[in-house]
Amino acid sequence: MLALRPPLSVALNDARLVALATAVALAEVVLRVAVALLVNPLLAIAVPPVVAAVGLAAGTPRTLPDAGRNADADALDAGQNAGAEAPNIRGVPDRLPRLSAVAMVGHAVALAGGVGLFVLVDTPAKAAVYWLGRGDALGIGWLVAWPTVGVAAGTFLAWSAVAGAVTATALGDPSGSLRSGATDATLRGAVATVGTAVARSLSAPRPLAVAALCHLVPVALALVAAATILVLAVPRSTNAVGIALMAAVAAGAVALIGLSLAFLTAFHAQRRTRENEGSDAAATGRDLPVRRVALALLVVSALVVGAGAVRVTETRPVDTAPEPLPEDPDALYATALANTERASHDYRVAVEGDDEPFVVGHRIDREDRRYRQYLRGEAVGPEVYASTGVGSPPPRTGVAAYALGSRTAPETEQSVAALPAYVYWSSTYEWRASRLTPPTAVEGWEVVERDEDRVVLELTDPAAVYRAVQGWSPDAVRNVSASRIRATVDPDRGTLRAVDVRLNATVVYGDDAQRYDATTSHEFAVDVNVERPVELGPPRPGEAVWRLLVY
Repeated sequence: MLALRPPLSVALNDARLVALATAVALAEVVLRVAVALLVNPLLAIAVPPVVAAVGLAAGTPRTLPDAGRNADADALDAGQNAGAEAPNIRGVPDRLPRLSAVAMVGHAVALAGGVGLFVLVDTPAKAAVYWLGRGDALGIGWLVAWPTVGVAAGTFLAWSAVAGAVTATALGDPSGSLRSGATDATLRGAVATVGTAVARSLSAPRPLAVAALCHLVPVALALVAAATILVLAVPRSTNAVGIALMAAVAAGAVALIGLSLAFLTAFHAQRRTRENEGSDAAATGRDLPVRRVALALLVVSALVVGAGAVRVTETRPVDTAPEPLPEDPDALYATALANTERASHDYRVAVEGDDEPFVVGHRIDREDRRYRQYLRGEAVGPEVYASTGVGSPPPRTGVAAYALGSRTAPETEQSVAALPAYVYWSSTYEWRASRLTPPTAVEGWEVVERDEDRVVLELTDPAAVYRAVQGWSPDAVRNVSASRIRATVDPDRGTLRAVDVRLNATVVYGDDAQRYDATTSHEFAVDVNVERPVELGPPRPGEAVWRLLVY
């Protein structure tokens, strides 16, 4: 662990470097929060860290305290001989184009690595959750916000393999490139510099693992700060105490992240020096283990592609198998209702009107995670299509801020947005008691017909009928002209086929008495598939991104 003491000593004793790193941390946080709030949270991750690359390059030390066998550990801990020789800040403007290019190319590589890391970790974790039957616990936060956090964390960890390119450029190290002409401030030179840095990192797994662990520190600090703000400060954000708490936590987090960035700057400078001296892997532009690096990239790429294929094809354990139907009529209806809701189904409800019925239909494909809503009769409005990659029309809340582009479908003239709209609609589509959802499970059902093809149940008690339809019990039901719910159950599939509701009575609640007169029919079909409407045209790149991230 002595090799970590020199950069740690520099971070604790070089006030200039710490101040510079803290300013960089503040600037990067403000920039990305602004992009997240004004544009898109996911795009905030894609912004290249040009500010960090240029700022930290100005503080990259050329030499560090001795970390060899003769080093005095007590002196290092005490900060003696901790003064590091830093490059001339005036030289940074000369390297600004090259640093900017390296930051952009390096971030593209790190972003790809971050997505790969997230996919490799998140896929088996989510698959286990689905296998355990706890997929219902994955709400909008876990399915949409978590990929943003996970990719951001993975990208910062992937920078542990890329940061050497920035360090080499900051130090003006011509050996940081595979090409002799790569010192020019060109995109080609930046690609060569980043490629060499990644190759060197992959050729030395142990130093890379140490670097990744060091990069975990600011990630952990950011996550703890965000969790603290969400749990403690946000509920109190309407008063001065909450605002002060958020400001204090944010300021403390930025300061600690700045200190950790100062450490990482010194750490990567030391790592670069050791590489040039041949103390780690003796990896230079002439003797990089190309075969070993290529094999490592091939294996990792194959794993990422396999996990990605699992995600985009919606391959995951889904519990849609029906539960056996019990003999008790009340339990039989409750089980059939639950089996139908859990299955991929088409549900159509029609409320009788004066001229024509008010019809609302829902088709939900739980295996492929697609949803459609259609209106007929007196019900008017746009038809809804939603998947994990697109929504038309897109929801205005929930996942609206995550849209990666929008357009208008020419045939339907509806707005189409690349966002995980299915996550929103599946969370709002619930069978709670109302006139536009199936009657809920109550007591009082009776079996009136039974054969091999169907089981017919009836509920006739007026109070029970009203409670099944509306979800609450009235004080009294008077002047009853009609009161019946008739449910037809498929005994083979254990699901509902149809439910007809007729109630005409005066409902009393407290001092209020209202006449309730409704005729409603509910029709069901299970094991349905929902296809993407051809009117939407071919999928766009933003849709593919969300299908990959939302699993």
